[in-house]
Amino acid sequence: MCPRTSGELQPVAWVCRTIESAGRANELNFTEQTVTSKAGVQKIGKQVSNKLPKVKDASINMRDRLNDALTCEKHMLIGYQTGLNEVICPRLRQVVTENRANLQGLQVRLFSELFELGEYQANIATPQEIADTLDVFAGYKSQLPQLQ
Repeated sequence: MCPRTSGELQPVAWVCRTIESAGRANELNFTEQTVTSKAGVQKIGKQVSNKLPKVKDASINMRDRLNDALTCEKHMLIGYQTGLNEVICPRLRQVVTENRANLQGLQVRLFSELFELGEYQANIATPQEIADTLDVFAGYKSQLPQLQ
């Protein structure tokens, strides 16, 4: 779903204003901070910002708008990728490629903002989990045909 207020679509500028209102108009950077969950699990991420409500109610807040815009961008990126696969005209392909790159940049900014607000966190993988995952994907790689 795209960002909506009273049933009307909002322009892309709305997303930029939302990010600017959160105090991050410039490039956003991920910083590896760790937080501890209520269950005592260490995670990569940040504490949930005070800018976000602690209890979800019926009102639409910044988290809802950013998540809605992020979902919209993800769906549009899929459409752009399908279009890129099927475009015949080289000039049109270039325009679609540039638009997709801009859209992907916006998606990264939205995700970064949600990360900065503490909305997204990731478990810290142990060396054993990393080794196990590497082993699994090495097995997948061996199943692929060898290109010359």
